[in-house]
Amino acid sequence: TQQRTLGPNANTRQHISSGGVALVFLANQAPGLLTKLTAPCWFHKVSYRTRMKMASLAMGVACFLVGCGGLFNDEMSSTDGDDGEDNGEDNNDQSDDNNTTHAREQLGLMLELLGVSFTSFQCSLGEASLLALAGKFDSS
Repeated sequence: TQQRTLGPNANTRQHISSGGVALVFLANQAPGLLTKLTAPCWFHKVSYRTRMKMASLAMGVACFLVGCGGLFNDEMSSTDGDDGEDNGEDNNDQSDDNNTTHAREQLGLMLELLGVSFTSFQCSLGEASLLALAGKFDSS
């Protein structure tokens, strides 16, 4: 059966973790929810300028992490075609290579999910900060 994913980020979610759309969803929602829930406790201690700098830094880190994670996955997909060749290696060496490949794929996935989490934090911090700042201006 073919499963349809609706929404603007449907292809991105399945690209990061094809079997774990729920994992990507949690990585996307949890940091933002935590930021918005704790905001009343610390927003008054941090200036708007500092919050915007934090949001900008978080977005830069998110782009870097997702890009690095994507490099691991691209590297792994480019080496997948070499499995059919017999290089004279014994099974133990191939097992070590498979373990290394699996570990690198997992590292790539973790980096991408961490990048998604930073994006969620950035969006929530920026949204809450700018909405609070907009209340300080007169509408006329």
